[in-house]
Amino acid sequence: MNLHILSFGDNYIYALEQNNQLCVVDPASAEPVLQLLSTTNLRLSLILNTHNHYDHTGGNQALKNQTECSIISGSQCTPGNNRVIKDNEVIACADISIQAIATPGHTSDSFCFYIPGTPGMVFTGDTLFVGGCGRLFGGTPDQLWNSLQRLAALPEDTLVYCGHEYAQDNYAFSAQLNSTHPAIRRRQLEMIKLIQAGQPTVPSTIGQEKQSNLFLLAMSVEEFAKLRKRKDEF
Repeated sequence: MNLHILSFGDNYIYALEQNNQLCVVDPASAEPVLQLLSTTNLRLSLILNTHNHYDHTGGNQALKNQTECSIISGSQCTPGNNRVIKDNEVIACADISIQAIATPGHTSDSFCFYIPGTPGMVFTGDTLFVGGCGRLFGGTPDQLWNSLQRLAALPEDTLVYCGHEYAQDNYAFSAQLNSTHPAIRRRQLEMIKLIQAGQPTVPSTIGQEKQSNLFLLAMSVEEFAKLRKRKDEF
């Protein structure tokens, strides 16, 4: 399996390639995906949406119109949606088996998509970012906290592919609150170097996030909720 990391503004779009087929996660725009299709012999067969915000679904309808692909998400309100997934459902695309993990909090319909392996990979949308987590749009602190705990329980070498390039801002916030934490400071410097070199900060790993992401280091829902509120005001 090959993974193509595409970008549109600060959004990441992921295209999984297997057996000349593509499964695309969160096409913010159709253009990067159509460009990839125009330069290869690949066929887009499936779109997975982590949630129904437009900056993750903006390319859905155009891609569906041009490729006749199917669209699967956690909400019937998602543009072009063919089927609403359930927690722990396994989705097949070519020979790839993808587990849907319900992760409400950022939105009520948020899902992450996990592919087991050595290492595995998880597409986290706006639930878990490199060094951060999503805002609460329609969910509660308890929901998002519990969703992050589910992700933290994945194998530590699992590669984390999130929905936006927010790493530098996330670690600036974390370093402001905890400037002496060695893992946070190390990761902040790593993110700065990657961005200065024009490189994506994804993937991270579950292990790295557990060591340096303040929202995963929080010891209680109450502590998490206070952090999320402070980040909203950062």
